[in-house]
Amino acid sequence: MLGQLTTEPRIHEFEPLGDAAPQGFVDRATALLGISAQGLPAVSPGSRRDFLQALQILGARSYRCRLGNRDPIPRTIPIQISCPYQTWLKVFGRPRELEKHSHSATGVAIHTWKHDCKEGPVTCIGQLSERLPGLRWVVVMRLGMYG
Repeated sequence: MLGQLTTEPRIHEFEPLGDAAPQGFVDRATALLGISAQGLPAVSPGSRRDFLQALQILGARSYRCRLGNRDPIPRTIPIQISCPYQTWLKVFGRPRELEKHSHSATGVAIHTWKHDCKEGPVTCIGQLSERLPGLRWVVVMRLGMYG
């Protein structure tokens, strides 16, 4: 069913990038997409800024604040990104503390989950759903920098 997580195990749940997997989120995103990180501002691997920059590389859009390196990170960032769950796993790792947060106006479940960064956890608010049978998808609408 649209917007619901299934309990069926996936055959190819997680395929890491290999033994020499890059450590930072940006490094993993650029390796996954096969692009160069040249021209990107240098950030500390595993930091919140690294997390945000990796989201940008994957195509995230933020309408009310820039994700540049000179902006202070606000507590909540409205953001829009949609990608396959496999891509999310390879760049950011498994979500932890997954909870059903609420329901959207269309009745689709809204979830919260966390990822660890050096400065503390990042809370993602969005949808972890199955668009078609066997196709898991991640849609993030907001990021919380409050842990």
